[in-house]
Amino acid sequence: MSYVSILLGGMVAVPLDKGLTDIEIENSLLRGKVDAIIYEEKYEKIIEKVRKERKIKYNTLYMHGKY
Repeated sequence: MSYVSILLGGMVAVPLDKGLTDIEIENSLLRGKVDAIIYEEKYEKIIEKVRKERKIKYNTLYMHGKY
């Protein structure tokens, strides 16, 4: 639902593969220069790690449960 809402709102959405390693997720976030992230609870540690260590300033959107 989030993905479609972003696209219909005229914004760009880039889904990441659920099979990516923590390092690949971190690299994708850094290269993508993202403004916002929508993620599941199980990815919270890696998202916060990237945010703190790299001092990335973005609005983080958090979604509980499965899609």
